[in-house]
Amino acid sequence: MDHHCPWIGNCVGYHNMKPFFLFCLYQAFSGTVFAFVAYEYLFHAPANINDYKQYRVSHFGKFGFWFTVIFDLPICFALIGLTLNIFVQIYENQTTVESLPHATQRRFPCYGVPSSMENFKPNPYDVLWPNNLRNVLGPSLIWWWVPFYQPEMVGWGFYYPQLPKITSPGTELGILQRDGQITKKNSDKQYDFDYRDQFTSDPMDYVRKAEKKYSGYTFILPPNEGEESARVVRL
Repeated sequence: MDHHCPWIGNCVGYHNMKPFFLFCLYQAFSGTVFAFVAYEYLFHAPANINDYKQYRVSHFGKFGFWFTVIFDLPICFALIGLTLNIFVQIYENQTTVESLPHATQRRFPCYGVPSSMENFKPNPYDVLWPNNLRNVLGPSLIWWWVPFYQPEMVGWGFYYPQLPKITSPGTELGILQRDGQITKKNSDKQYDFDYRDQFTSDPMDYVRKAEKKYSGYTFILPPNEGEESARVVRL
């Protein structure tokens, strides 16, 4: 679950994150368009309503216009902020709950927290922004803007592709915390993600891009064709 939204009377999470994001995006866009149209009418209409027929509105109608604008602008600004916040979370592959401020830990490694901090850990689900966006909005850019097209999500709502980390080359293949405690073993094949499915090019291309965001961590990559053991890369 990402969060509970009283506006839609439902929880936002695995199955409806994309429709909710587009709902906020289009609401913010329509509110912005209305604000510009209202501004044009309120400040550029002729003083005499008989001078131009398209502005022939009664004083009561003009009051209604002002009343609507007063309520529209705060909601519009709030929706713009909410939409940007949701986009940042999708960009970083992070939920609202995970993005809540922590006293001893910053979840976003690209926000300037020095890697020397012992409590500093990167977001383990950040598989770089192109894949983060595809995981929620779908593989095709054309369908990103269509709310009724829901892509086939990865992870069944419980397990998701993560940044692979190990503490040493001899450690059993798994997802490990920096202190070496195993959080989840990949012994069950249905939860075993092949990172070559997430990155269509050479997995090393991912490492080169990840070096811009992460440092001081060890990554394990699937073996190439003809290789028996996984490759270990220290960033």
